[in-house]
Amino acid sequence: MLTAMADPKIMVRMKAAWSLANLSDSLVTNMSCGDTSFMEDFSDMLLLKLLNTSITAADDNEKVKSNAVRALGNFLRYIRMSSLDKPGFVEAVEKAVQALVRNVGSGLMKVRWNACYAIGNVFRNAFLPIGTAPWTAEIFTGLENVIRDCKNFKVRINAVLPLSIPPERRYYGGVTLYCRIFATLIDALKGTEKVTEFSEFKYRDHLRQQLCNSLCHMTQMMTEEDASSLGSTLEESHDALKDYIADYVRHLYTQESSIEDQKDGNTATEKLTAVQGAHRRVHGELEASTPAVKILQDVFGEWTKATETKDEARTTKEVKSE
Repeated sequence: MLTAMADPKIMVRMKAAWSLANLSDSLVTNMSCGDTSFMEDFSDMLLLKLLNTSITAADDNEKVKSNAVRALGNFLRYIRMSSLDKPGFVEAVEKAVQALVRNVGSGLMKVRWNACYAIGNVFRNAFLPIGTAPWTAEIFTGLENVIRDCKNFKVRINAVLPLSIPPERRYYGGVTLYCRIFATLIDALKGTEKVTEFSEFKYRDHLRQQLCNSLCHMTQMMTEEDASSLGSTLEESHDALKDYIADYVRHLYTQESSIEDQKDGNTATEKLTAVQGAHRRVHGELEASTPAVKILQDVFGEWTKATETKDEARTTKEVKSE
């Protein structure tokens, strides 16, 4: 496969890149299944070769790039701490992230879509120094540019999705970066009122829902310093944000818990949990006297509390029936 990736014929490299991406899927599957013996037998030297080959392929022909960036995301998700301690890996990770950012920002829509999804895989690896690495700002800036400027709503949706993945506040870097990302999501949400391309109209609701999901996810981790810095942004967007969140929760509550979005795999119940987590954060964990927190309390207010009450009643009913 590595030999084929260096073949002068574009058709050979296209097929090899497709195989490389499938191989990377299999690595992640083995890791997700907890197959430690497989992971121990798969050499770091081979992993580094595959990673560097994918980095090179990410600058190849557009028809090679789409699978190359998919492979990059999987390889970055697969890397373990023990690998990062070995020569060449830190440099390769940085180059891989930069390759993803380049492909998020330009090229065929399929390539950009896959590159956004690949960044989501990067955020799923707790061993990578996301938040402290020099490339942290680059990766978020790349996503923000797509969310703000890309005319294709399907690509925008996939750019928003990774922002709902990081499990800890540290992933979002310092207060300035966190607040800039948060503000970008709010601006993008308000921007969905203006759809210039009729063909994109059918994706508008899905984009809004993903934007709301990412905002709720980030709110769960918000610090008091974050909230204070977001004061003017929240004040300007108070009423609009409240309406969007209410519509979003109403939509989720009409869905069956088994329904999944096309790619993120989160059920309506899991997304409601994120909304409720945001509600608890701003109502119970942040300083209520802060003007920005008061705005967020209103945004995640009565409607959210009503859904929590319904969830508790439903759970009690299920327990009694058992």
